[in-house]
Amino acid sequence: MMTIGLISLISLWLHAGWALHVYQPYRVVGKGKEATLRCFYQTKDQPEEVQFTLYRGMDRKQEVCYSSFNTSQSLFETHGQVRCRGHIQPGSVDITISGLVGHDTDLYQCVIEVLYPPPYLLGLGNGTLLYIPEELDCPEPAEKFLADRQETSEAACILPWAIFAFIIIIIIIITAVGYKVLTMKYRRREFIGIPPVPPKKLDCKNGYENFL
Repeated sequence: MMTIGLISLISLWLHAGWALHVYQPYRVVGKGKEATLRCFYQTKDQPEEVQFTLYRGMDRKQEVCYSSFNTSQSLFETHGQVRCRGHIQPGSVDITISGLVGHDTDLYQCVIEVLYPPPYLLGLGNGTLLYIPEELDCPEPAEKFLADRQETSEAACILPWAIFAFIIIIIIIITAVGYKVLTMKYRRREFIGIPPVPPKKLDCKNGYENFL
């Protein structure tokens, strides 16, 4: 009985020595439809061949992306529902997820499997709340600044032409009024220089008009 207990204790100790532990940050905020999640792993020896899988939800029913890779490489591409890019570092795997929107906010879990060297090891992360902010349809401050600046430039170009046209219209009106006034004064002078016509008188006695 003591022998069986000792064997069990040694087995547990060996298993603990070969265990694979995976750690994740509690919360990550995405930006520009992308989010980078770092999954840390710890094991007795440095693995050579690893399989990485990212699940959405702690029930691990929705697989986001996965990939098998050699730890000697630095970058890898994944397969799955969305496009993921992986970057390998000693003791961690960085996974960048693209094409995310607001409703993709959820809990994401890293699963790392050591395929080589033996023994086969499986490590489950504690899960990370991946928050994807909703993007507003408002223009960016830089774009808004450029648009306002363009409108100001257009207004600055139009304003001098508007002032010039207004001045031309005023000059035409003043010229027309002045010409009208001068014409009326000239006609009055012509009427003043003509001698008045004496009224006609009829001489009833002689039967002819008398201009005297």
